[in-house]
Amino acid sequence: MKLRWADPEYARRIKENLAKHASDGGKASAGTTTHGLSGTPEYTSWKGMKERCLNTRHKKFKNYGARGITVCERWMNSFENFLADMGPKPEPKRDYSIERKNNDGNYEPGNCKWATQDEQQKNRRPQSYRPVASEASKAKMAASAKLRWARAREMKSERRTLVGNPEIWN
Repeated sequence: MKLRWADPEYARRIKENLAKHASDGGKASAGTTTHGLSGTPEYTSWKGMKERCLNTRHKKFKNYGARGITVCERWMNSFENFLADMGPKPEPKRDYSIERKNNDGNYEPGNCKWATQDEQQKNRRPQSYRPVASEASKAKMAASAKLRWARAREMKSERRTLVGNPEIWN
């Protein structure tokens, strides 16, 4: 597996973990496969990507899985493949997350890259259309608001009269 690494120390640790787990067959207890990288920022991004697309209870599922966005088969069950295709997050790692170049495309090697929040803000779906109010409708809304305020003042005045008048209490 050929990987691109920015930080030599980080690269050494990851390669050691991959080699160690490859030498013992990558087997953990109860038939699960492990790579020793579950604590890395890249693993967290990989897991989050799958959650957004597959978990109907995830708070962002409506923006991903419900829109038909999926994770490619190559990445779905293999963090190692994901890491080989994406490489490590650039430094500082907390500033980068996975971005789909085509917002309507799936999570797959040709459509994903590590990007900062600023970069991702430029690659958004268009917001829903909101027509600009005409001068007449603005005037109508202003008049309506003035009327609501007048009614509220009037009710407040009536309430004061009722509360402050002991003759009405009996």
